[in-house]
Amino acid sequence: MEVLKEKVIATEHEVAVNDANIKLLERNITALEDYANRPLTAAGITCGCPIVHEQEEQRRMLNLLQNTDHTMAQLHLLMNEFQELQPYVQRMSSPYYTISSILDCHVSTLKQTENNLDRLVEKMHAVDGMLRLALLHLATSRQQRSQSAPPSFCKPIGDGPANMRT
Repeated sequence: MEVLKEKVIATEHEVAVNDANIKLLERNITALEDYANRPLTAAGITCGCPIVHEQEEQRRMLNLLQNTDHTMAQLHLLMNEFQELQPYVQRMSSPYYTISSILDCHVSTLKQTENNLDRLVEKMHAVDGMLRLALLHLATSRQQRSQSAPPSFCKPIGDGPANMRT
């Protein structure tokens, strides 16, 4: 996400620099066209100044036009890249996207909690079953002991009511 933001900022900066360069070139071309009183073409660029050689001026203007063309191509590439990134930036910076991400996180947390509770309930049922089985064994064991023990005809030892002499 941070890389995307940095890339968008860098792209916006490059677009601003290229836009400024294009405006400067347009002003220079307009000034040259105004000076020559005709539109500039690559084949017919001349300078009325006697100091500057005509061929040198033509070479400079051709370089300027080629640089402008190259700058425009770069600008188009950057604009295309920016247009590709723009939906992601808009979606990621949208409050709805943020809320949706938070809710998605809550949903996954709740699903995991539900799974954990289901496992806990299964374990509690298993423990309940084991406790019932233990109680059943205990009851059966007591019943078997009480049925297998012979009846006691002996008087208990101690000072209870059964030991009273009559």
